[in-house]
Amino acid sequence: MIENMIKEGKIVPSEVTIKLLQQAMIKNENDKFLIDGFPRNEENRAAFENVVSSSTPCTSKLMFFFTTNSHNSSAASSSLPS
Repeated sequence: MIENMIKEGKIVPSEVTIKLLQQAMIKNENDKFLIDGFPRNEENRAAFENVVSSSTPCTSKLMFFFTTNSHNSSAASSSLPS
């Protein structure tokens, strides 16, 4: 399913991506993770917290969102409650 969606230029649903991330996190013996490039937007963040927190003890401590344009760049950070 994922391969077909990518080939068709469609975006894989957040829940599918999150479940893959969750499986990889469960298999890993670490208790801290840095996920580069995810979430890409607020919807991804909310879906991650809904899916993962309902089945796995997981809290987000800090999330960065960077935006750039041709004139300047800015960074915004958001601390999330633990």
